[in-house]
Amino acid sequence: RKELAERLSDHFKIKRKRKAGRGWGGASDAEGFEVGGEILSVHWLVSVACMRGLACFGPMRGNEATFVRPDRWLPDWRDRAPEEAETELLRRYLRANGPATVNDFALWTYLKAADAREIWGRLEKELVPVKVDGRPEWLLREDMSSIERADLERPAVRLLPFFDSFLLALKDKKHLV
Repeated sequence: RKELAERLSDHFKIKRKRKAGRGWGGASDAEGFEVGGEILSVHWLVSVACMRGLACFGPMRGNEATFVRPDRWLPDWRDRAPEEAETELLRRYLRANGPATVNDFALWTYLKAADAREIWGRLEKELVPVKVDGRPEWLLREDMSSIERADLERPAVRLLPFFDSFLLALKDKKHLV
C-alpha cells in the first residue's frame, strides 16, 4: 500500500497524509489523501476502485497483494450493466457457496437486505430450495444434479485457513464447525 500511495501522490501531485484509527486488534494509522477535508485511506480508495470495477487483485508479489486494471489484465473483460453484473455475481456466489440464503448473500456483498432480495428475485426461476439441517436454503437448479451425485463420507473434517471463503461467505456456520 505504501508503494501505491507513493504512485498516487506522484501521479496526482497531492500530498500524502497519515490517518489515525484502529486496525486489526489495536491502534494504527494508514497512508491516505485529504479529499474535501476528510483523510481517505489508500485501503478505502482501493476498495472503492475494486467495487466499481476499476481495479482487481493482481498477481501476488511475495506476501504483498497487487492490484491491476481488469480491462488490461483480463483478456475477456467487458463492462456489464449493473443489473446484469449483480445477477451474475449472485449466480457465481451460489455456485461457490451454495446452498445459501439471501441473508448470506447480503452479508457477503455488504448490500442492504432489500437490494439483495431484489437481485435474488431476478434469479428465482434458476433456484431450487434444499433443506440444510432443517432450514431452507437455495442452490442453482443446474448445480442440483452435481450435488445429488456427490458421494460424501460423513463425518468429514476439513481444516480451513484464516479468512477462508467458507467462513466469510455464510452467516450461519453451524454446519461447518
